Amino acid sequence: MMNSHSQITPVYIVLFTGLLLSSLAFYLLRNMEHDRDLASFSVVAEQHTEIVKDKMIITIDIIESIAALYAASERVTRSEFSIFVDVVVKDVKGIQAVEWIPKVNALDREKFETLARIDGLTGFQFTERNSQGEVITAGRREVYFPVYFVEPLEGNEAAVGYDLASNPARLAALNLARDSGRLQATSRITLIQETGKQFGILVFQPIYRDGNIPETVSERRQQLSGFALGVLRVGDIIGAELEQHEHDAVTVFVFDESAPLGQQLLYPSQSNYQSAAELTQEPCLSNSLVIGGRSWAIVLCRSEEISYYFDIHATSSLVLLVGLFATLLLALYLRKLAYQRWEIQEAMSRLESSEARFSALAEASPVAIYIKNLEGQFLLASQAYRTWYGIEGEVKGKTVYDFFSEENADIYTSQDREIIETKKAHQWEIDMPSISGKTLSVLVVKFPIYGPEGEVNGIGGINLDLTERKKAASQVIQASKLATLGEMATSVAHELNQPLNVIRMAAGNILRKMRKGDVDSKYLSDKLERISAQTERASSIITHMRMFGRKADEKPYPIYPSDMVEGALAMMGEQLRLLEIEIRVGERPDPCPLVLGHQVQVEQVILNLLTNARDAIESNADLQERWIRLEVEIAGSESVKIIVEDSGGGIPEDIIERIFEPFYTTKKMGQGTGLGLSVSYGIIRDMGGSIIAINGDQGARFTITLPTIDAPVTTG
Repeated sequence: MMNSHSQITPVYIVLFTGLLLSSLAFYLLRNMEHDRDLASFSVVAEQHTEIVKDKMIITIDIIESIAALYAASERVTRSEFSIFVDVVVKDVKGIQAVEWIPKVNALDREKFETLARIDGLTGFQFTERNSQGEVITAGRREVYFPVYFVEPLEGNEAAVGYDLASNPARLAALNLARDSGRLQATSRITLIQETGKQFGILVFQPIYRDGNIPETVSERRQQLSGFALGVLRVGDIIGAELEQHEHDAVTVFVFDESAPLGQQLLYPSQSNYQSAAELTQEPCLSNSLVIGGRSWAIVLCRSEEISYYFDIHATSSLVLLVGLFATLLLALYLRKLAYQRWEIQEAMSRLESSEARFSALAEASPVAIYIKNLEGQFLLASQAYRTWYGIEGEVKGKTVYDFFSEENADIYTSQDREIIETKKAHQWEIDMPSISGKTLSVLVVKFPIYGPEGEVNGIGGINLDLTERKKAASQVIQASKLATLGEMATSVAHELNQPLNVIRMAAGNILRKMRKGDVDSKYLSDKLERISAQTERASSIITHMRMFGRKADEKPYPIYPSDMVEGALAMMGEQLRLLEIEIRVGERPDPCPLVLGHQVQVEQVILNLLTNARDAIESNADLQERWIRLEVEIAGSESVKIIVEDSGGGIPEDIIERIFEPFYTTKKMGQGTGLGLSVSYGIIRDMGGSIIAINGDQGARFTITLPTIDAPVTTG
């Protein structure tokens, strides 16, 4: 018989080995979980950072577009300013007001005030605030910068006539923007109109007489016309987008590091942290952003409500507990075989508990998740899945034929069979109606589930809602299209000017004939028909411009490439003619195959290419030939090409590979956003086509290739 020491020794060995292996596994898994959690947080943080950056850049671009309006017109009226601001600011949150601040010399003050009253601003005068904050008549100074145009006017009436030169801080920002030629922002301010709890900033965009930024500081001071001023509410700009991502449990801070300590916090308006240096908790990630010459820090930290230990280290803790428990069971098994049955029952109980936790996790997930066996019976369907499809009652053990039409059920079953046979995951992007009646854009992913021997014993599926992501992409395209529409203001003015001149001349001829009493019915009929035709032409131009400014429909539709070329020329052809740029329109195939897309979006691409070609030609004074060529040609049986070529000298070879990158531009500061070609690339890519740029004999040649409706479509 073995003594008690020999009986206990194996137990000690098992306990020591089990404790060592469990601790090692816990340590390794805990480090893996920490790294995985940090990587996941980094991805979410990067997404939030891009949201904040994109929103701020788009808002700043809107203010900068005011300069394009003044560069495109010799004189901007109050109604033109109001219409333009209404178009570009519509549905953009965070812009409290957009203002035009002209430069007025002391000698011109009285004349300016008089003209402003004639313009409809009754009682207009230059004002300032005294030390008590009261509004009084502005004192004498060499130069004034009064608020003249304000949109929206309602709620901002008190600002009209206020001389920004009377405020030293704002005058300093104005002078800095004037001398640098770039947009300049102020530090945080509390707006007079503010009723909530958030900060605002002012951004100034200098505008010069000829629309270009002079080379020297002295020239900028002499040629300054005034400023476009944007009054921005930081909380509305940033918070509006982040509200859609509250489930990510990330806290966002924005600090103005150019401001003194104690005044750096921009968002949120109330916080215990007043600078980025105070955020020391883990994890926090910081990114920088320059807004109007000021350095901002965007800091993202994990929200405190999910920073519990077991939320991150649940698996490693469970492994440690299971390891210790298994060690104890094995030790007890060596001591007493009678406990074997109890051990099996305990292990089964823990397995059921693990399955229950997994089911609870799937049930709480906002993503639609389901699992089926090889017979197509549901083993699990999350609450999100049941809600999407309006399924009520018990799901487990039932098939798709119990919940869907026979036609749809056959499709789902065929997809399941393909997953089982290929043993590969597949994904589709579909438009799916929800129970609320709203159509969702959904990414459907199906994948095989393998058993312990590597065999397929089930099918899993995940449905991910892409609706908001696609909506954000659509907003970027719409913002770029409105910027293009602003640049087209001069072109449309030229296009409208010609029929208006014809109408004026015809009406004048009729009046002269009538004064002489020499008007016959045929002459009068011919002139009136000519006036009617020119009126229809002007109406057609305006209607096309309104159609171009609308948001594109969600669903693409069949369109002719030739119609897209004609639409772009209708908006810009007259301006190119007046610039003495020859338009060479090649042969257009008849009949021309149809493509699937949105006409205004492709017109936006063509207008971007025409604008770039125009700018290249205008910037090169040594050109012997000034022309732009447009051509539509059939490329085989499955695609159509649209070619835009110019004689502007071409694109430098060292940058031609980068021209489709976002925010990359070869134009001077203030003459381009760098988004035109990037957005154009995305539009053509989403239509299943491609756009490439090469240098021809005399300039750049862009080729757009689009698949025809009859071309075969492949899905991933």
